[in-house]
Amino acid sequence: MFLQITVYVLCLQVPVLIHIWKFVSRIFYTIIDWKGKVSSLCGFEIPIKRVVGIFSRDQIPQWLQDVLSSETLLIKVRSYYISNNSYQSFREETTHCDFAILYHTKNRGRVNITDVTDSLYDQELQELSTKLGKENVIVLVDDLDDGGPQTKENILKNQPSIGKYAQDLILVSAWDKDHHEDSFTEKQRHMLAIMAKSALLIHVKGEGMRPIEQSASRCIYIPSDIDTFIRKPSVV
Repeated sequence: MFLQITVYVLCLQVPVLIHIWKFVSRIFYTIIDWKGKVSSLCGFEIPIKRVVGIFSRDQIPQWLQDVLSSETLLIKVRSYYISNNSYQSFREETTHCDFAILYHTKNRGRVNITDVTDSLYDQELQELSTKLGKENVIVLVDDLDDGGPQTKENILKNQPSIGKYAQDLILVSAWDKDHHEDSFTEKQRHMLAIMAKSALLIHVKGEGMRPIEQSASRCIYIPSDIDTFIRKPSVV
């Protein structure tokens, strides 16, 4: 009799246990953030490591190194200095990366990246886009007087190859770094989100999630609102 009662009670608890499992599973799915981590079937997170190359004719700033090094589980960083006679070695370096940041600082004097007199990166930007794909390339311009949307629009208008060969143009001003932490942090998050989104190889399940690209080998889960962090450049 006692055994029958025990079995009966356990049977009554099965629906409750199922609801608890669904609730816990949902929590696992919804806490996964925009950084693009792989999720196993049980919801445990295993990071996909991207190899990010920073290419520039200038010294890489400490803040950029700090941002990327803070994501060491997700990102491995390689830096490459571009010189006038290093194109072959530059092409070789691109084969060791799956994402590229083309970095330029206004401290050099001008924002002369492509399509203008004495532009610095016409060939390199096109090569990065060809090798890695446009979605895996961003152009980062630092130390501007103004890093706002109008400045971005003007640069994309006068240097259209940026919009043609890069996923986005990110502008950072001295004011962002010194006086507007929220703006600076948002631009850093935006940069990391681009890396995450372009890396996603996925079949997704779970509420609030959606696939970016199909792959039979791996599953990555991301929030459906990641597009709030991803804004493609518009060439006017």
